[in-house]
Amino acid sequence: PQHLLDDADAAIRKLGHDRALKESYLFQSLLKSNARLAFGSDWPVADINPLGAIKAAVSRTPPSWSHAWNPSECLTINDALNASTISAAYACFLDDQIGSLSPGKLADFVVLSTNSWRDFAEEVSASVVSTYVGGKLAYSEDWAGFYSA
Repeated sequence: PQHLLDDADAAIRKLGHDRALKESYLFQSLLKSNARLAFGSDWPVADINPLGAIKAAVSRTPPSWSHAWNPSECLTINDALNASTISAAYACFLDDQIGSLSPGKLADFVVLSTNSWRDFAEEVSASVVSTYVGGKLAYSEDWAGFYSA
């Protein structure tokens, strides 16, 4: 999703306004057609932090713009989270092991600085307070670095 932030101006310039609007980054349209969205970072070309991708999918507002590019294609925070978690795991054939907090799966997750997903969606900013890998605390912002056991 982060590429849409960089590509908005170029897509309009190269494809024309109508074609760029109708044929570029159609996340909501894909969901409505029952497609499964699977997001990834595309690192090292884009930022590895998934929070930026979620923010891009929800807001669709390029840095120099004051409005969303094709706002009808904005995702809800829940759709963006699903695309970044369980659907991404499904695309890798790993949804039986990762992608959701469920019995029998690896418990890899982060705790964010925001109080709610609603706040995150509105403010679209948060930092990682702690990281759990396999259900065990692996990082805390209070620590100087990562825990290694």
